[in-house]
Parts: sequence; C-alpha cells; structure tokens
Amino acid sequence: MMLRESVEALGNEVDLAGVIEGGDAVDERIHAGSELIHFAEAILRGTDEELATARDALRALVGPHGVADAAGVTGFFESVNRIADATGLPLDPDIEPLSRGIREELGLDRFSTAVHTLNSKQA
Repeated sequence: MMLRESVEALGNEVDLAGVIEGGDAVDERIHAGSELIHFAEAILRGTDEELATARDALRALVGPHGVADAAGVTGFFESVNRIADATGLPLDPDIEPLSRGIREELGLDRFSTAVHTLNSKQA
C-alpha cells in the first residue's frame, strides 16, 4: 500500500502485479523493479547461487548501498510479517478499508495468512 501511495503522490501510475506475479511481471517504470523482486525472492527462498546472481544483477543497477538498503528492507518486512502472522494480528480497522482495493487487485486475500485480516474475519 505504501508503494502505491508514494508512486501516486509523485503523480505517477504503476502496475503492482509484479509484486505478486514475480520479477518478470514488474512494471518497467519501477527502476530496478524486476531485479528487486528477484533479489527479495532469492533472499526468502533461493539457493546461495540464486542469491548471488540476483545480488549481482541488482548491484549493477543500484550499487552496493542500494543492495544493502534492499536487503535491510526485505529483512524488516519479513520479520514484521512473521510476527504479525504468528500472533494472528488483524489489520487495524482504519487500514482494512484503505487496503481493500489493493488486496483485491493483487489477489492477496487468496493467501492463507489472509485469515488474519479484519475483512476475512467478517466474511
């Protein structure tokens, strides 16, 4: 939701389908978007070789500091998601309606962890 808001705040539009569909589906208007998705996927479930390849491809576009930032953001979001899932933390009532459109657009409610959202509990 924050990515969409920041893109729209700059007066741009972007298709976020690549966030769900993988790096090959990333909107080309997102700088290094495909490489960022491949890097995050490699961190979360890739082999050492896949991670090295993804890291090198990302470094070629964003430099070593950009890779470090991407690794930090990936680690942070993974830890937040694990904590939220482990505790069954629902979406805040104010966030649920704001996130409904993007959840529907990306099909996020199809994931097993969607049971933790307020919307799914009301269904």
